[in-house]
Amino acid sequence: MKTIELLGKEVRLNPGVGIFITMNPGYAGRSNLPDNLKQLFREMAMITPNKSLIAEVQLFSRGFATAERLGGRIVSLFDLCLDQLSQQPHYDFGLRSLRAVLTTAGNMKKDTANSEESKGQAAKQQSAEEIAKAEEDLLVGSICNTLVPKLVAEDKPLLRSLLSGVFPGQDLVVMEERELEE
Repeated sequence: MKTIELLGKEVRLNPGVGIFITMNPGYAGRSNLPDNLKQLFREMAMITPNKSLIAEVQLFSRGFATAERLGGRIVSLFDLCLDQLSQQPHYDFGLRSLRAVLTTAGNMKKDTANSEESKGQAAKQQSAEEIAKAEEDLLVGSICNTLVPKLVAEDKPLLRSLLSGVFPGQDLVVMEERELEE
């Protein structure tokens, strides 16, 4: 086996091992790999992920019956936020933030179901419209819990407007600071 020196230590190389790196230099806080290291790797391109499909699958896997409709709408909202809200260094309307909103919505759905079970409430039959409204309420609630606390004050009215455009009839339900302290 061949050996190399790595950080002052002799390391044996296993020919069956590959080393891979992923780079996203356009992402906030990231830097480019130096050219001398780039030359040691083979480049390959990747396509942009299909956020709508990812959102749908995430919602379906968390029990949302209306995942197909909600997935496209939440992605539209994130795209609008990226385009229209002010540019702040702490804002993230990418896939990581989208997944955080979807995970929170799934947890809220599970908590709601567990709460109803613990209260001994029988699962009542709901119409498709009632299910759609309840799931939309959960998703908007997740947006409020996840995104709104990160927004600067000037962007909250604009988010409210964007939200009402993407989810008609919905409004931001922002907890008052007193409620958060309790």
